[in-house]
Amino acid sequence: KTNIKNKRVFLEIILNIINFQKKNKLDFIFGFPSKTALSSQIKGGFNYEKIDILVYNYFISYQIKFKNKFKFFHNFKILKLIDLINKIFLISSPSSDFKFEEFNENHIQKLNIFNDSVYKKYKDHYTIYKNYKYIKWKYLENKTSIYKIYTMIKKNKIYGIIGVKIENNKLHVIDLEYLNIKSLANILKFLKQFSFKHELNHIEFWMDPKDNYFTKL
Repeated sequence: KTNIKNKRVFLEIILNIINFQKKNKLDFIFGFPSKTALSSQIKGGFNYEKIDILVYNYFISYQIKFKNKFKFFHNFKILKLIDLINKIFLISSPSSDFKFEEFNENHIQKLNIFNDSVYKKYKDHYTIYKNYKYIKWKYLENKTSIYKIYTMIKKNKIYGIIGVKIENNKLHVIDLEYLNIKSLANILKFLKQFSFKHELNHIEFWMDPKDNYFTKL
């Protein structure tokens, strides 16, 4: 009975979303429902489209990487040594030109300028316009999960936005926007250093296989 009641409530939410779209004359709306929510979303008026999403894991710890593949191997001291070498020599620092800061009020005015620059450059990409209202809702006032959002700054200008969540000793990359490939390269270096600092085992990205940053990992 509880599941049936929840489905009815979710269907009402979907119907209200559809009405909101029509009222505000929006071109389209999209969502990524769970298997449980899928039937209600289709019933409410959504079209089902299969989209290829690649879940990519960048392993910080070689012990974790080989744990499930070679159970006899992952406890060897050699893997611990490889992890140490990786940490000291292979993980380079972001360029000193860029500063990474947790999002704060000083970034609000710069945010829309950054968003406009991103969407002019990547017109063929569908993504959420990450204005202050979005960041406030998803990161700053979200009580259901521990999210963090960072900005990459150079000369008082935002060059990148990175939203992350730490869960099960893993760094989930939730949001990632950047102005150019150089910005992206420095963001990836920041994420690797962030993972080492917090002693996380690996970084998880959800991406389209055609995304530019896939080739940079």
